Amino acid sequence: AGAARVIALEMSTARKAKALEVGATRVLDPKQCDALAEIRALTGGLGADVSFECIGNKHTAKLAIDAIRKAGKCVLVGIFEEPSEFNFFDLVSTEKQVMGALAYNGEFADVIAFIADGRLDISPLVTGRIGLEGIVSEGFEELVNNKEQNVKIIVSPARL
Repeated sequence: AGAARVIALEMSTARKAKALEVGATRVLDPKQCDALAEIRALTGGLGADVSFECIGNKHTAKLAIDAIRKAGKCVLVGIFEEPSEFNFFDLVSTEKQVMGALAYNGEFADVIAFIADGRLDISPLVTGRIGLEGIVSEGFEELVNNKEQNVKIIVSPARL
C-alpha cells in the first residue's frame, strides 16, 4: 500500500529535486506560494489524509495540522525546541488526530533488514558518508553549513 499522491514542502532547490526523485508527485515552496491553499486545491478542498512535520517548528506544525482533512492524521517527527500555543478546539471540532513519533521503536531491526536485503533503497537520500572520527567536523557541521544540499549523511564506525 502507498500514497496515491505525495505533496512535499521544501524551499531548497536541491532538496526539491531530491523529493521528486524519491517519489513526491508535487513539491511546493512555502516561500513562493500559499502552501495551505495549494494543498487544498490539489485535494479538492478536503486536505491531505496524512501529513508529517519533520522540522520541529511550531509554524510548520500548525501548517501540517491545518493541511489535513477532517479526521485526518498528522505525525510530528521533528524535535521541537520551543513551546507552542495551539487551539485544541480546532483539533477536536475537526476530529483530527495528531501523534508524535521519535526514533525507531521496535521497527529499527526491520528497517535495517529491509536496507540490508535491498527491499528499501536509501541511496537516493544519502548525500554523504563519513567515518565515526569525522562525526562533528564532517557530519554535524556539514549538515548545518550545507543544509540546502544535504539530506542524510551515513556514519560508519570504520575509517573511511
